[in-house]
Amino acid sequence: PYLTYEGGQVTESPYILMALFRYLLACPELLVMTALAVMLAVVMRRSAVAIGVGTALLFGGGMISMILGMLPYDFKRFILFLNTDLSVYFPQLSSGQMEMMTGQALPAAGMTIQFSLAVLAVYFICFTYIALDSFNRRAFLYRAFTASCTVRFP
Repeated sequence: PYLTYEGGQVTESPYILMALFRYLLACPELLVMTALAVMLAVVMRRSAVAIGVGTALLFGGGMISMILGMLPYDFKRFILFLNTDLSVYFPQLSSGQMEMMTGQALPAAGMTIQFSLAVLAVYFICFTYIALDSFNRRAFLYRAFTASCTVRFP
């Protein structure tokens, strides 16, 4: 069983349900970071660098979000890494690292799970658009270059 302590009472819930919920909360972060890695691979034309940067950002995102959470600026709500950890909206699932570092449970005031999901969706759409646009431009330039360089025999 999964035990949580709230308001002076211990509640019990099925562990498999809580594990599935944690995986469900991790899916948006995984999708956005995958889109970021694909975009970097298409734009930089180096898949190894893109995979390395994507993996480093995936694992270092928590540390980056803690550092950015301490900034006094209002625009920090729109930064990708502050919106990737959706478990902060569920105190029974959160590790409490953000609260220990910044003194508040949420990275920025006024953030909700709907806001974070909307920000992640905008980042996902932007990363996907940039990747598709870059890929299509490169494919068009390659076709135009090969078509102009071909030798036609009569």
